[in-house]
Amino acid sequence: MLTDKLICIRFILYFILRYISIYFILMLWDYVVENCLLFSCKLNCNWVN
Repeated sequence: MLTDKLICIRFILYFILRYISIYFILMLWDYVVENCLLFSCKLNCNWVN
């Protein structure tokens, strides 16, 4: 009984960690893409001007 509970808790923790990590990676990717786009836009705008 106790081992079943531990296994269940481990699975729950694993899934929570997985979702948090996926969410974090997506947020980080979004941030990086946004900054890269802004940076390249600034460079292009400066280059044009």
